[in-house]
Order: sequence, then structure tokens, then C-alpha cells
Amino acid sequence: MPLGNVMTGHDVLKSMSLQSEASVLRITPEERAVLQLLAGGKSTRDIASHLGTLESDIDERLARLFARMGVSTLSQAVAAASKRGLA
Repeated sequence: MPLGNVMTGHDVLKSMSLQSEASVLRITPEERAVLQLLAGGKSTRDIASHLGTLESDIDERLARLFARMGVSTLSQAVAAASKRGLA
């Protein structure tokens, strides 16, 4: 089997792993976007403005997401998301 096929298979498995990680945590595309914005250094106020919603809505969404991720702070959430390939 050529090496290119093995590497392609690895990439497919990695992609499937990331998708299943998001599925296990039940992270919506919007929640993933919020995590990515947080990882990029945006504040909850910036994220709310970007999404056209209230900062309190973002705070509530993050509280629910943090509970599912088993974290309690923004920095823990960003680190966990990065480790899992979600941000």
C-alpha cells in the first residue's frame, strides 16, 4: 500500500475523531464558532456584537457549554476545545 494512502486514511480518521468529539459533547456549529472566537482572543461582548445578540445570551450559552465540557472558566474552555481540536 502506498504511503500516500496511509496518510490519507490517517487524515480521514482524524477528521472523523474531531466530528465525533463535537457530537459527544453535542456542540452546535454556533457553539463551536463561539469557542473559536474565544480562542482568538475575543471577549464575550465582542462575540455578542459579532452574532447580533446580547452579552447575557452569550454568557448563558457558555455556562451550558462549560457544564457539558466539564470546565468552569473561559481559559479552561479554550484549552479543552483546543486540545479536542474544536477551536
